[in-house]
Amino acid sequence: MSNKSGNILVVDDSSINRKLLAAILSLQGYNISEAADGREALDKADIDLTDLILLDVNMPEMSGYDVCAELKQNLNTKDIPVIFVTALESLWDRIEGFSVGGVDYIHKPFENIEVLARVDTHVQLRQLQKQLHLRAQSLELQNAILQNEICDRFGVDLEFYKDLEAACLRQEFKLYYQPIVNFNTGRILGFEALVRWIHPIDGIIAPDRFIPFAENTGLINPIGEWVLKEAIRQLGIWKKMFPTGDYLSVSVNVSANQLLNNSLVGFAQRALLENNVSCHQLKLEITESVLVNDPDATVEILQEFKNLGIELYIDDFGTGYSSLSRLYDFPVDVLKIDRSFIKKGKWAIVKAIVQIAAAMDKEIIVEGVETLEELTALKNMSCCQGQGYYFSKPVDDLTATRMINNDLQGSLLIN
Repeated sequence: MSNKSGNILVVDDSSINRKLLAAILSLQGYNISEAADGREALDKADIDLTDLILLDVNMPEMSGYDVCAELKQNLNTKDIPVIFVTALESLWDRIEGFSVGGVDYIHKPFENIEVLARVDTHVQLRQLQKQLHLRAQSLELQNAILQNEICDRFGVDLEFYKDLEAACLRQEFKLYYQPIVNFNTGRILGFEALVRWIHPIDGIIAPDRFIPFAENTGLINPIGEWVLKEAIRQLGIWKKMFPTGDYLSVSVNVSANQLLNNSLVGFAQRALLENNVSCHQLKLEITESVLVNDPDATVEILQEFKNLGIELYIDDFGTGYSSLSRLYDFPVDVLKIDRSFIKKGKWAIVKAIVQIAAAMDKEIIVEGVETLEELTALKNMSCCQGQGYYFSKPVDDLTATRMINNDLQGSLLIN
């Protein structure tokens, strides 16, 4: 006797056929149960742990096709494979059998070798399907446990995670745009795209409440892709509306997880092409920590963006831990001075960063400019571009559009 395992239900109104099939399969190690009609078959299949059903087609009261159709409507039996055992050979009979959910046919009179070959194949597939289902359940459990651990670690309610996950599926986000201004001319050079979560109950949720959490759960990837695609789409709209404003750019923040995703470069390139946006109009902002975590891989990916003509910014420069000697290795174009240095009046640090940028042939953008005094101090240190509430808070796309129109008409953000 073979050591094969599996539970097989043999359904046939002929006791001779049932016994013959049972004998063939029992010798291989299968556990066999029998049913003499369709109703008995439905009852047994619903109760027993059946791996496969061998089902006669022509039976009194209820045909094999009707039995199979009912099996597929029952949640407990819908995944059990059904092999029809019949003397019918027409194409239309086969089509009907497959249409109600059958997976195979064994023709009467049957040969032992054919029965075993077809049964072995479908029992193995069924058992593999069960293993995959158990594995999926195990992964779901592990995922639920991991979600709880992450939520506990970051002090976030599990419902918050579920809400954010749902927000990714429903794209409950909106971009706001903060203008980057030339200090000397007052003209708008571009915008930084800043994402907000539009919660259906809680309203607008600021990024500092959900972005760090998204980065630690992997949700930053779908959020980041949406932000990048939406920013490029908006650039495409502005390009159509303001043909003379093709100098305008939008900078988008990119996390470490996104940057090390091999598909990001292609994703950005496709979005630019789809929206007829020039590569030089898109800027990517990365933090210093990105440069530290995996410098070799980072350099390679950044160079791919540079090869496309996309400029790269280091955001919040001076707050991270990047080595100045390694900074020369990265193909970045702009250092953005963090707003905290401006707010706290740490002008010595600001001046040092300006000098570092000049020595490295990098440009400077200053964040967090809120007063005329701050603007004057920055201009005296040869800073010539930046952003902040002195010029404008982040605004929605319609307001940003009006700002561009006013700028092109000569109405400047600096009087």
